[in-house]
Amino acid sequence: MRLLTLIDAAALLRVHPNTMRSYAISGAVPATKIGRGWRFVEDDLVALIRAGYPGRARMQLSAYDKEAKAKDRKKAEEYHDKLKAELWDLVRLKRKPRRTWDEAALRWLKEKAHKKSHRDDVSRIRWFTKSLRGRYLDQVSRDTIDGIISRRLARRAIAPRISMWR
Repeated sequence: MRLLTLIDAAALLRVHPNTMRSYAISGAVPATKIGRGWRFVEDDLVALIRAGYPGRARMQLSAYDKEAKAKDRKKAEEYHDKLKAELWDLVRLKRKPRRTWDEAALRWLKEKAHKKSHRDDVSRIRWFTKSLRGRYLDQVSRDTIDGIISRRLARRAIAPRISMWR
């Protein structure tokens, strides 16, 4: 669903903007006024245009729309079944959902926003995020964390020496 301005809607129907405005005011075209300007839903305007088609062409388009809706419904059912299976795994098999570092860090920061040391926490999480972005939590172990810390500390120890020679 896309919202169109008065000028965009007039261009779509190939009429003058003043004509489009009068259509909106009279109710001939579905529209709403947001602030000072009129807004039109593109799908409504397309449906209005299709309503003017002769009967045979309209029937062909409605068959096409039904086919498209059937495909969308099938995709929606597949997605629903996938979510239902995941939920069953979580509840019955007591499996934990796979979370990424980014999701966990964001959730933790939201839950701990009241802490005095929140700024420090944000900087530490940013520090780790450079290395852990996009990784699942089950892939992160204590050895991974230790490796990240040791690499960062090694870089920090080397960096001052290099800068002294410049």
